[in-house]
Amino acid sequence: MKKLLLIDNAVSHSPVFLNTLKKDGDYEITLVTTQEQYEQTISEEYDIAFLVDLNIPGGQQTNGRKYETAMGILADIRGRELPVLLLRGMEPQEVEEKARALGARVLRKPLMLGAILEELRQLELE
Repeated sequence: MKKLLLIDNAVSHSPVFLNTLKKDGDYEITLVTTQEQYEQTISEEYDIAFLVDLNIPGGQQTNGRKYETAMGILADIRGRELPVLLLRGMEPQEVEEKARALGARVLRKPLMLGAILEELRQLELE
């Protein structure tokens, strides 16, 4: 069983991902919804990280840089050489480009859950 770090700002969305990933993906999941939770859990070992949203609460969001917290988390994850899947919604193109430059695999919302599982499996193989 692989250990998955699931980062999602909307706790209400998370049960769908949790149930599908546990049932069909065979993952042991740690759910994080804030930067503070991330900082408390990142010392554990994970096989893969999944950022469901870029609007993560916490941290400084100054000068209109509302994705700064998520980008900081993403940079930290990649610094730990952990593969990352990121879902992108309505964020500007430059946010996606920065995430890709940091080494994340980026998918655009909306997606079917089966497509997400397939991308996570591909990341495991890399």
